[in-house]
Amino acid sequence: MEYTAETPGEYLLNVTLHGQPIKDAPFHPFIKPSANADNSYAEGPGLREAFDNEPAHFTIHSVDKWGNPRTDGGDDFKVDINGPETITPQIVDNNDGTYAVTYHPDKTGTYKINVTLEGRPIKDAPFTVECKPGTDEKNTTLSRMSFTIQTRDKNGQDKNFGGDDFAVEGKHASSGQALAVRTRDNNDGTYTAEFELNQRGQYQFNISFNGKLLACSPLQLEY
Repeated sequence: MEYTAETPGEYLLNVTLHGQPIKDAPFHPFIKPSANADNSYAEGPGLREAFDNEPAHFTIHSVDKWGNPRTDGGDDFKVDINGPETITPQIVDNNDGTYAVTYHPDKTGTYKINVTLEGRPIKDAPFTVECKPGTDEKNTTLSRMSFTIQTRDKNGQDKNFGGDDFAVEGKHASSGQALAVRTRDNNDGTYTAEFELNQRGQYQFNISFNGKLLACSPLQLEY
């Protein structure tokens, strides 16, 4: 025997034989609201952008045909992700009407994410997501550095004007390779040196004002 209920709720189902109820009749089936593809939706950062070195996430929200959020699980949502590669996502039923989706792109590029329920796309699906190169902490390194010096007079008071002959000589301590250093008079009593590190190791800097080395010279920097 089959029957179709259009409205969720508790029903009375009586089954009789020759006018008499069968064993355990009547029955009281509860018809749960089913998910509706047109009203169900997805949201989360993994539908806006992704990176090739970390997992992306988004959440599917199950909604019935009356626009009510579902409060239990069991819906048959499918997620297909295609682009520079085909990705099989992980879908976790939270048993509260939501589904957590995680996917791990390995290649950069444009992906299409389609979320369907019984073959029908949910609201706003398919989604287009751009996967970008992620920052890798193992390969990321120092590049441009600087230091700033505050000049003082013979009484130990900070100067507030420039005009000194500021010079910095930098080199790699082991190889002796000279380092290009750009100097700047900030015209407020401070002077800035900027440079780019081109190899690992220890660096030395001789800092002079008006031809005289500072007491801190040679300044050493370990990279």
